[in-house]
Amino acid sequence: THATAGDRGTAAALCTNCGASFATQFCGDCGQERLPDDDLTLRAFARKAAHDVLDVDSTLVRTLRRLMAKPGALTVDFVAGRRKAWVGPVKLYLMVAVAYFLVMWPFMTHLQGNPQEAMRTFPGIEKVAARKDITVDELVRRMDGQMRTTMQAFTNFGAIPLVAGVLALLYRRQRRRYAEHLAFTLHTSTQAMVVAGIYAVPLTLLALATGTQLPGWVTWLTMPYLFWYTLASARTVYGRERSRRRMTVYFVANALLMGVVGFLSVITALYLA
Repeated sequence: THATAGDRGTAAALCTNCGASFATQFCGDCGQERLPDDDLTLRAFARKAAHDVLDVDSTLVRTLRRLMAKPGALTVDFVAGRRKAWVGPVKLYLMVAVAYFLVMWPFMTHLQGNPQEAMRTFPGIEKVAARKDITVDELVRRMDGQMRTTMQAFTNFGAIPLVAGVLALLYRRQRRRYAEHLAFTLHTSTQAMVVAGIYAVPLTLLALATGTQLPGWVTWLTMPYLFWYTLASARTVYGRERSRRRMTVYFVANALLMGVVGFLSVITALYLA
């Protein structure tokens, strides 16, 4: 229900959301947009739906382009409050993570090889299988699923706040808020997933086309670029002073953290499978 008079563009209207009177396109009290008279027609519904989808897509593409082309710029914009034009760091990370695991994860898994072969060599695995009264193959299959779930959940969600904490320690003299380090970590982690996906697809297709299994070390070939990107981002966000040293510590801390996660995942999978 709208209370209007005279020209539609300047007439006062009652907000359909909070009931306040306003004469602009958006309500000054709650931000609700002025609704047209044909708001509930099928054409208007379709037009609004198309706008919402395309607007999200264009914003996402624009945000990803800035993320990849200008290291650290998204974090600087977020900290400075320039957020309207970009997808927020948490939403961006979650969107890319979902796409990564639904679309890109099978490619990464193929490149990394079959982990079940390595699991069969774990010390004492026959005894664990016998104690559980199952075959080694069944235990390995269960462990594989358990490890993937544990490592994916922690690496992509639980590790983020810990890694941001490492940054907070490294840059404690700058007296920045923890949320700034968290935004930086989310942005660099998102970029790493995008790079991994872009890198894994052509290599996997090459392996399938040639009928060969590429060596596992090919998944590490992007590390120099990822280090350069993280260093460039740090220099943009934190400044150039001792950035290389701090980012080296940051990378080592990440590697150690992932090593601990891997070890705990094996132990967890071995006894919970």
